[in-house]
Amino acid sequence: MKSSYWLSITLQVTIGNQSGLTMVVIGMTLVLMGLVSTVSSQPPDSTNIWQADLTDPLAGTGQSPDSGTEPEIKDPFFNFLIDVMEHDSLGVWNQEDIQSYTEQMGRESVLPLYLIHNIERRKANEKERESRRGAKVTRIWTVTFDEALDLPMPYSILGYHPGSLIVSRVIRVSEWYLGGPNIHVVTDGVVAIHPISDLRTLRLDSGWIILDVDGWLDKILGKKLDDAWTQGFAVCRIEGQLCGISLGVSRKERPLFGEFDFRKDQVISDQRPIPRSIHHYVRPWVAPPDGAVARIWQYEK
Repeated sequence: MKSSYWLSITLQVTIGNQSGLTMVVIGMTLVLMGLVSTVSSQPPDSTNIWQADLTDPLAGTGQSPDSGTEPEIKDPFFNFLIDVMEHDSLGVWNQEDIQSYTEQMGRESVLPLYLIHNIERRKANEKERESRRGAKVTRIWTVTFDEALDLPMPYSILGYHPGSLIVSRVIRVSEWYLGGPNIHVVTDGVVAIHPISDLRTLRLDSGWIILDVDGWLDKILGKKLDDAWTQGFAVCRIEGQLCGISLGVSRKERPLFGEFDFRKDQVISDQRPIPRSIHHYVRPWVAPPDGAVARIWQYEK
C-alpha cells in the first residue's frame, strides 16, 4: 500500500484515526462532540491578482515583522497557497511563477514543484456556487501536473515515511469560505468555546490524492496509520495560529483526519482537541454535491 502525494491546495497528509466516530463518511455528518457555530459572510469578490512585493522576505503570510526569524510557514509552496487564499487572489500560475516565488522566499520546498504544470484559482460560476448550511462555493481551484504522481511520502508520520502519495494529473477543488465560527470542545463533560477565524474548506471534486501506506507498516501500526482517500482540507487560524487539516476515509470508509504544522513543516500525530473538533465541524462541506455519487477509492493506477 502506498500514499498519495501532497495536494496542491494546501494541505495534504490524511492520517490519523478517529476515535469515537460512528458516521459513515462522504455525505456526512452532524457534528458530534457538541459542535455549534455560525457561518460568517463570504469574502469580498476580488478580481485582482495578488500584487505583494515578492522581493520583500516579509511579504505575504510567511513571516511578519514581529515574528522573529522563524517564518509562519516553513515550506514556500504552502506559503504561496496560503498567500493566494488570504489575499483572495485569482489567476493562473505556471511552474515558472511558482519557482520564482519560492526563490524569493529564500527557502526550499520538499515538494516536487518541477512537476507542476499550473495552478488556477478563479471565481465559481453560477452553476458552481453550491449552497450548504449558509455558505456558498465561491472559488474553484484546478491544479495540473505534468503527469500523474506516485512518489515517496515526503513527510514523517509517527516516525516513519510510511509509503507513497498517488495523485491524479488534474485535481479540481471547490473552496468554501466559512468565516469565524465558534468551535465547541467537550472534555470530560465540560464544554469550552474556541473562536477560530478565516476558516476555509476545500473539497476535492475530481481527481484523487491517496496515501498508500506500506503493507508491513500498516500491519504493525494498524488503525494508527491507514491508507487514506482524501476528501478535502480545512485551513484556519486558532488564536491567530495557522492550522491545516486534511479529511478522508480509509479503505473500509472509516473517517480519518490529520493535522499539519506549517511552522515546523510536519504532520502532527497527536490528535489535538480543537483541530479534531474543527474536522467534525467541516465534514458537511467536504461531502459531495447534493445528488452526486460519492467517489471513494475510484482511481486509475
